[in-house]
Amino acid sequence: MKKNHNKALLLLLTIPFLTAFYNGPNFYVHHYSSYDLEYVSREQVDGLYVYTCNFKNQSATYVELIKLNGTIDDETYSLELLDHSFSDIFCDYVAKPYYEGTVKLVSSKEIPDISKLNKDGDGFVTSDSSVKKAYASGDVVESISLMRAKDEESRYYAYSITLSTDFNDIYGYGLYEMDYDGGTFYLFLDHYSEGYTFYTLQEVDLTKLKVNDITFIEQYRPFTPEGSGFLYLVLIVLVAIILIHLAIFLIVFFFIRFLIRKNNRARASISS
Repeated sequence: MKKNHNKALLLLLTIPFLTAFYNGPNFYVHHYSSYDLEYVSREQVDGLYVYTCNFKNQSATYVELIKLNGTIDDETYSLELLDHSFSDIFCDYVAKPYYEGTVKLVSSKEIPDISKLNKDGDGFVTSDSSVKKAYASGDVVESISLMRAKDEESRYYAYSITLSTDFNDIYGYGLYEMDYDGGTFYLFLDHYSEGYTFYTLQEVDLTKLKVNDITFIEQYRPFTPEGSGFLYLVLIVLVAIILIHLAIFLIVFFFIRFLIRKNNRARASISS
């Protein structure tokens, strides 16, 4: 009976945390694999094997990362995007829905047949109605400036985007549609104190960079209002249960002490 009581208390402690941290459907989609990958060529660069492949996104998902892994003839292999990006310039580049293009993936070992590896990756969607979003044109961009150049300590250039809206205080992510040097691409950026920041492998010509549209996405909330309210309610109930158990313990404890003292006095009077 005591074991069941302990299990019930443990469940009571666990439920509010599961509820409070649940934020409903999130725009992130993990382990994304709805894409086609076709081998084109392979070359060895600085001791690594770089594979060029044709990539085709098969759904309305923005793809951040693709990777392959698996075992062939008892040997384990893995293959990931070169520099963790679809672009040789922009580190935060994401492949748009139904995107088709050429990608480079890198492995530390030569792979006999990459088609035998399992596809995996990371992506996100913006069409979920439960995700809080806002939209703006590129007119809200006040400036794009170089924050840090590539040096001995960092292999990336860092740029900051400042905006003329108050979205900075609400939305932690921004999906930017941009034009650069004749091509259109998407960057998925986090918001920091300096603004929305992106990184590049090469220095970019800011005169050729233009922001077309921005989709602002609400930052992740570790506690929902409903979950937090339920958490506080359960904690109050839990504290009440503890206090009740403590009161019962004290009553029983002092009652037993009273009986012991009474019996001792009775024995003392008999012996005298």
